[in-house]
Amino acid sequence: MKRLLKYAKKYWYMYTIGTVLLALSIALDFQNPVIMGRIIDEVVIARDLTVFRSLITGILLITLGRAIFGYIRELMFDLGGFNVTRDMRQDLFDHIQKLSENFFVKRTTGELMSRVKEDPEKIWYGVSFGLMLVVEMCIYFTVATIMMISISLKLSLFVIAVMPIIGFLAKRLESTIGKVFGEISEQNAKLNTVAQEN
Repeated sequence: MKRLLKYAKKYWYMYTIGTVLLALSIALDFQNPVIMGRIIDEVVIARDLTVFRSLITGILLITLGRAIFGYIRELMFDLGGFNVTRDMRQDLFDHIQKLSENFFVKRTTGELMSRVKEDPEKIWYGVSFGLMLVVEMCIYFTVATIMMISISLKLSLFVIAVMPIIGFLAKRLESTIGKVFGEISEQNAKLNTVAQEN
């Protein structure tokens, strides 16, 4: 993890821009229920059509803003992840070039191809989409929890009480999936070896 952070630090500004835009996108997202509530209360129930146009305009602006912020934030996270993966792949290739002949005797070509090509791609997925998803869920969870507590403390405590159970199940599932992905990686290495030899 420390090595990964060392690579990611070089492109901190991309992740910072992506995180800021992500927060802005979430802030806009939470405005939709507020506007919909006003439409129901003021337009549908109170039959006040004077505010209807401004509320609809607000929804359109929120949708447009979310689309723009969402595109740029994904671009920033993807660029950051791509640059991190490129640097890691280059350093790995340079390291392989310096290894002794005995190392290559013990390793298959397919395994080396898998390590240089496929493993960095998985890291790219983690430091781009995966990282963005983690940050997004953390912000959503924090804001949603605050809003739930402000609306109903009892219901919020019930939801929060269930969270540790969900976290435990997610941890168990993650360990199982991790083993499966490890086996998939080994099989890909063997597949690359067979393809290269053929």
